[in-house]
Amino acid sequence: MSVFYICLSATDRLWIKGQAYRLIERLEASHLLLNEDTRTVHAWNDDDLERLRLAGEIRIERHRLRPTSPPPQVSQVVATQLIAELPQRDRERINRREVYCRRFLEMERAGEAKRSDAAMHRAIAIIHAEMNEAEWLAAGRLAKARHSAGHIVAVRPPPSVRTMRRALKMLEHSGCPGMATAARTNRRAK
Repeated sequence: MSVFYICLSATDRLWIKGQAYRLIERLEASHLLLNEDTRTVHAWNDDDLERLRLAGEIRIERHRLRPTSPPPQVSQVVATQLIAELPQRDRERINRREVYCRRFLEMERAGEAKRSDAAMHRAIAIIHAEMNEAEWLAAGRLAKARHSAGHIVAVRPPPSVRTMRRALKMLEHSGCPGMATAARTNRRAK
């Protein structure tokens, strides 16, 4: 596990092995960087960046890009590919978060939910109950098909209101739903 943590903003340019990159997203243990020459997206984990930094092959130019330029968008194909490379547990978490967001947006369009704290708590509880019921029914059908007595269903806790708001905001402002709900934003202390 790396102790190296690189803090980049949307206006910074990162030079790796003589090629210019700019930040797209900060994930849990890596960065999604856009190669400015080839316009391809690369996921660089913190350990690789630390090795390159120790070798002197990384240079950061602060505030080199115009802040008014829109951030680069990750294509849906690239997002799907990056998510597919994650471990099974992370993929399940991403899919679950996306289901929560999509169901909440449906409830909001139908007038059943609003974005106040109390209304979001109620909506999250309803979505959580619906998801658990669907998992229990699926587990029951699986047990019946296998002629077994039962199947253990892991009940996962629902997201908090704050997590739900952050995921909804990322989902609404991103062209790639899976990557938006996978991303963890980089928060700096003020």
